[in-house]
Amino acid sequence: MPAPLPTELRDRFARLILKGFTGREASRRLQVSPATGARWS
Repeated sequence: MPAPLPTELRDRFARLILKGFTGREASRRLQVSPATGARWS
């Protein structure tokens, strides 16, 4: 089972969403999978 992603990464993701990024754009920028971006957005 893979290790959980760091909380800091989730925080950065949330900041990108607040700036107007879509979940897909933010996940691409942070180099996480689109599925992770969909779950977090």
